[in-house]
Amino acid sequence: MVQDYRKLNQVTIKDKTPLPLIGEVIDKLKKARYFNKLDLIWEYNNMQIKEGDEWKATFLTNKGLFKPQVIYFGLCNSLGTFQKMMNSIFQELLYKDVLANYMDDFMIPARTMEKLEE
Repeated sequence: MVQDYRKLNQVTIKDKTPLPLIGEVIDKLKKARYFNKLDLIWEYNNMQIKEGDEWKATFLTNKGLFKPQVIYFGLCNSLGTFQKMMNSIFQELLYKDVLANYMDDFMIPARTMEKLEE
């Protein structure tokens, strides 16, 4: 199912949270020889819409109105909101250069296998 959120996006106040630059993420990985990758495949679609704002993304189906409880792709602030949430959850690890993340993909770099296991 595809929803057209263009009209909603036109009147939405845009979130200015930037996504990480790929170059900056790669810089964090330069000195590493070993990597572990995590992909939070289903997390994006589990991010809840702020309580009380569900009506804004409501759409009509042949079974009646559907009021979504989670954020969909296509809503203008969804990517920035998700990146902000990931940054806040993993803040301690991100600032210690233990983790590099881009949206729902995480890379754990290490110079040695022992450090990676740690």
